Amino acid sequence: MFKLNIDKLNMILMCFTFYEPSIIPHYVFIAFRYMIIIWTISRCWFEYQKIKKVLLAVLLYGITTIVSSIYNEMPTNTVVASFFFLLHILSVYLLSVHMIKKYSTKECFKVLLGVFLTICVLTDIPMLFIDYDFNNSSEEYLIGNKFVVSYVHCFTSALFFARVGSIRKENAVRIKARGVCRRFVAYLFALYSLLICWIVTCSTGLISTVAMILILILPENIIKFISSGKKMILVTLIVTILMFGSFSLLTQPIIQNFVQNVLGKSTSFTGRIQIWAIIFEVISRKPIIGYGYYNNIIEMVLGYGNPQNGVLKCLIDTGILGLLFYACIVMCSFKITNVKEKSESTYILSMIAFYYAMLVASLVEINLTHLIVFLCMSIVAALNAKDSEIIYITGYSKLTLSEDRNNV
Repeated sequence: MFKLNIDKLNMILMCFTFYEPSIIPHYVFIAFRYMIIIWTISRCWFEYQKIKKVLLAVLLYGITTIVSSIYNEMPTNTVVASFFFLLHILSVYLLSVHMIKKYSTKECFKVLLGVFLTICVLTDIPMLFIDYDFNNSSEEYLIGNKFVVSYVHCFTSALFFARVGSIRKENAVRIKARGVCRRFVAYLFALYSLLICWIVTCSTGLISTVAMILILILPENIIKFISSGKKMILVTLIVTILMFGSFSLLTQPIIQNFVQNVLGKSTSFTGRIQIWAIIFEVISRKPIIGYGYYNNIIEMVLGYGNPQNGVLKCLIDTGILGLLFYACIVMCSFKITNVKEKSESTYILSMIAFYYAMLVASLVEINLTHLIVFLCMSIVAALNAKDSEIIYITGYSKLTLSEDRNNV
């Protein structure tokens, strides 16, 4: 039975700070967000000892963002926003460690599933009554544009899959029945997520959700091979080179045919190729620390658009320094990710699958610095920090004291 307390309420409210509802005044939401950030840090700051290295990487990345904003003479409110962006990431990491340390992993994921499922419901129901222009990529739904809606559904699907293997070993028949039921629900919600992506005409959401599902059904040895921050950085580097190098995948007939005839999009990737054609020249003007938080340099140059790529956005915002520190966050968060007993590994594996889904989406979108991505990484970092404090070994697998107490 779910029991609400101050910590769980804190996590619920923190998740709601990720998205600004269109029906709430901006200043009210910002006040709410800043209040929750400050409250969380003041309450959970002592957890920094568990994840010192990743928090150092977060600090360096955040400080680079602030320095870049100041150096580029961004408005005062933007500099303040960049400062709270850093605090927001820190608060997410500290809260994840605090929750997973204090409660069972199962309980934490139950809270996350509940809050993100609620966000999905609150976002989807108005689609039945409001005359949205689903073909307009600029259309704003309750929590943002079609990409935000798609990513939330993708993450919620990952949370459903996380619970597939999280069943205590009590009764073989009951375990099998519950496992089949949870797997069915997970796939059912994943199909529903694909439907939502299709309704809001988000091809990126469709592809990333499919990618996440495919990763989750990969053989264990393959998942083990890709389950580290270094491998994720390497994959990102290789794909980026293939996209923007002298041999570009974007211009290959097979890719062009898929984009035009399967996805129904233009072969210019909805104007992205024109943006990418000038973006490296823009980056070369300020390669070290970029143009600052919430800059509009691409719009100033072309009159529309943004970098339309996760890696390029990091370079535009914070330059090479920021991108390196972001890579450090990834590597530290996934540093000791090991595939363990299947019943205990699904929590981490679902987050790994979601992050890879976001890497796929980042090829054509600016999603790598979204708070939901940092939440994903913070969960893995917290789980790894918890797993490093082994108390004893059972006949099945390694358990921490807090996990054991919740399974008695």
